[in-house]
Amino acid sequence: MSELSLTHDRPGEDPAADLAVRLHREHAAAGLGGPAPVPDDVAAGLDSRSLKEVRGTLRVLAALDAPAPALLAPPAGLWDRIAADLDGTGEDGAGLGSDAAPAEPAVRAAGRDDVVVPLAGRRAARSAARAERTRWRPVAAAAAAGLLVGGLGVGLALSGRDDAADGAPVAQPTPAEEVLGDAQLDPVVQDGQLALAEMRREQDGELRLEVRVPAVPDAEDGYLEVWLRDEAASRMISLGTVSTQDAVLTVPEGVRLAEYPVVDVSHEHFDGDPTHSGTSLWVGEMVRRS
Repeated sequence: MSELSLTHDRPGEDPAADLAVRLHREHAAAGLGGPAPVPDDVAAGLDSRSLKEVRGTLRVLAALDAPAPALLAPPAGLWDRIAADLDGTGEDGAGLGSDAAPAEPAVRAAGRDDVVVPLAGRRAARSAARAERTRWRPVAAAAAAGLLVGGLGVGLALSGRDDAADGAPVAQPTPAEEVLGDAQLDPVVQDGQLALAEMRREQDGELRLEVRVPAVPDAEDGYLEVWLRDEAASRMISLGTVSTQDAVLTVPEGVRLAEYPVVDVSHEHFDGDPTHSGTSLWVGEMVRRS
């Protein structure tokens, strides 16, 4: 087996953590970034649980070596609540790990006046529970700190799947929808009602235009078509037809609003002519928002 194998030579040591630290140091000394990989010969000598622990610790070590992210100030009382949870503090304020002498030598069992439980036994149970929790305090504290990180940090490192490949990127949050511009479409016919349009970048990355018109023609009278055009109406791009009062149309990638700032809704007929009919019902210039 490789020299980088798990050993249990000293009582109380954590062999998985020691192995992860050695791998991390060698990886960093070689000038490599990201989590250190576990060599195949080392991985072959580990059981599945130990291998997961080593890989998880490597991700944490890599995150801790990364540039410090911007941290937000914690809410008031956060650290007190974390300390209380780690120490098992109950509503009476007495921590499970406290070594202070109790005010009374014994307590009565709930609902029984004739049974007295010595506090020495309770303290022993508390000490055992505290020892079991001690190993996980650093990880719990790192996870709590990760909730306040404004960017990549320990929180994202701990959120990775244990069975992910070494060095695999952590999934990033889906970008939010972004409104790029909107337009108030004035009716070409006098006394008509306004129409509205909104250009936005969807979460899937597609650019779409939502159009709301006050009315659509009857099927036998033709249909509406939405265009992006320049101010002189010399260049036009058809986005598609509209048969309802509220429609969402995909905008081809690469179209620049600066070159096609006007939204034009025309009345078309089933005549086989793909060009603009020359009859515009609503027209308005897009106002950029971002």
